[in-house]
Amino acid sequence: MFRLLQLLLVLGIFLTGTLQAADAPSPLAHFSREVDLLLRLKEPDRTLEKIVALVNKVQPGAGEALKEQQTALLGQLVSNPGLTGVDLSRDWYAGVYFHEGTAPVVVFAIPAVNTDDLVGAIGEMTAKVHGNWVVYTDAEELPAVEESTSATKLLNPANLAYFTGGDLNIYANVDHVTTVYAEQIELAQDKILETLNQLRFLPAQGSFNPQVVIETYGTLAEGLFQALEDGQISLASISLTENDLLMNKQVTFADDSVSAAFLAKNPPNALENLLHLPSGAQFYYGMSGDMNELTRVGMKLGAEMASDKKAAEKITENLSLVDSIKFGPLVASLAISHKDKDVFRATSVVEGEPIDALRDLNRKTAEASGSIENDVMKQSSVLKLDAETYGTRKADVVELTQEIKPGTPTSEMQQQMQKLLFGGETIQSRTVYLDKAYAVTVGGGEQGMKDLLDGIESSKLNSIAKIRETCMKEANLLFFMDLPRFMGDALGLVATRIEGFPLPINSQMIDSLNLKPSYIGMAAGSEKNTARFELNVPIDQIIGMSKLVITIGATARGGL
Repeated sequence: MFRLLQLLLVLGIFLTGTLQAADAPSPLAHFSREVDLLLRLKEPDRTLEKIVALVNKVQPGAGEALKEQQTALLGQLVSNPGLTGVDLSRDWYAGVYFHEGTAPVVVFAIPAVNTDDLVGAIGEMTAKVHGNWVVYTDAEELPAVEESTSATKLLNPANLAYFTGGDLNIYANVDHVTTVYAEQIELAQDKILETLNQLRFLPAQGSFNPQVVIETYGTLAEGLFQALEDGQISLASISLTENDLLMNKQVTFADDSVSAAFLAKNPPNALENLLHLPSGAQFYYGMSGDMNELTRVGMKLGAEMASDKKAAEKITENLSLVDSIKFGPLVASLAISHKDKDVFRATSVVEGEPIDALRDLNRKTAEASGSIENDVMKQSSVLKLDAETYGTRKADVVELTQEIKPGTPTSEMQQQMQKLLFGGETIQSRTVYLDKAYAVTVGGGEQGMKDLLDGIESSKLNSIAKIRETCMKEANLLFFMDLPRFMGDALGLVATRIEGFPLPINSQMIDSLNLKPSYIGMAAGSEKNTARFELNVPIDQIIGMSKLVITIGATARGGL
């Protein structure tokens, strides 16, 4: 088991095509169909150079030192510290076989420039030579492999293309692995559910209702274990380009499973409005699927978390209105700034029809939250119908006032954050109803709503357009995050506007870092009975965070 963990850990740190046409048979022929885990490392020498290039962009000169470390780790990984006889210019493979009651068997299939040298270097390990490949294990014998039952028949053409398309690829036979470790998985599930059940006896504290959180985590845990039960195969890929780190994963479920039915009930969408939200925000996200059910869940959670019984009852009454509406995708953005007068801006666009029913639901929900009081705060809101005009459209305005009660553990911090983000006790939001959607802004005043409407009613694309092209065309969830700019603006904001902030940082220091907009992109979607996940980390995000870390470290030491 230790060797298996070492294998996964080192390959993961290493961050790493197609099968070599000259190789006959395919390297997968060295593994049987019973293999539970397959790993492929593309051309280690070239992959190492990619890592060196990326690291040098973040910290010039650091790449070569890392290359030496990773080369040494690779040697230890394959039980050949000096990589004697190993061909670094061709793909490497490893397979893991899991068995009940015994340790996993790890098998390496490594190409050689000299098979005798390679066999000699691995010592007492069990090995067989197949042409210019050496297949070996530290077990007493290699798993039996017949041509008709080899792993070459394991992957269909689409999955094989996926498995051979990255710098590091992983295949997992989820169905068999969960069968082997069924007892351990069941014990883990019982332990988690037992812990959650014990937490149900915790009393509510102020506005925080732990029962709601417990039920939410319980639902998530049940969904995770259900996915494990339904899973068939999983494929993962990590790829390096000149400017990006790309990670992809897909899990295929049994056709008639609960998980497959869940995916079918939640269709993906292109989420086109996401590209027309105001440019320059640090966070963008979009959601698609069974939005009616998601709305019901959100309203139920709101009612359960509301310590004000009258407000909870009104929200619950409004649940029946959801049935008369067909909800579509939701897109949203969030921005903070240490330079602008309006330091906080949030926008969202929710599709749905008929629009009159949507308007009625939103207004009644706002009215239900008109007056709420609990141990932590006293909240009151005023709904002003059609209070502002934007071209031919009217906007409802909600003015929300929160009075934080003194003496509560977080009252001082909450008051500071509210004043910092909104300038006082009042939070203002605006809602404009379009033909088949409604647009909402929080912060930014009237100009914020103008910017939102101008964007969604035009063909102009915002700052995430470039990275959006790298993600799946249709998704259930899209999330884009500019972490360096968010951290920089947040740091500049609290450092210059909160008295007694411990670091001597000012706005000029943050501006001098010249943090340009770039985004980490995350996507989740589905196709038939397969769930897909993508992550794109641009090198600019890593460079930006490095600048911030260096600046914070220097100021903490008094170097700036």
